[in-house]
Amino acid sequence: MAWFISYMVVLYVPIVFSTWFYSETVQTLKHQIGRANDSLLQQMQETKESPVSSPHRIAGTTKNRPQEIRSAQRLI
Repeated sequence: MAWFISYMVVLYVPIVFSTWFYSETVQTLKHQIGRANDSLLQQMQETKESPVSSPHRIAGTTKNRPQEIRSAQRLI
C-alpha cells in the first residue's frame, strides 16, 4: 500500500504542476494578445483619423491667425 501512495504522489505532482503552468500560460497569452490587439487598433485609428483631422487642424490654426495669413500671402 505504501508503494501505491508513493507512485500516486510521484504521478500526481507533475500533473498538478503541469495543469497550473498551462492555465497560467494561457491566461498570460490571452492578456498579451489583448494588449497587442488594442495597440494595433489604436494605431490604425490614429492612421485613419490623421488625414481627416489635418484639414480641420489647419483650418483651426489659420482661422485664429488672419494677420499671419495676410503677411504670408504678400510674400507669395
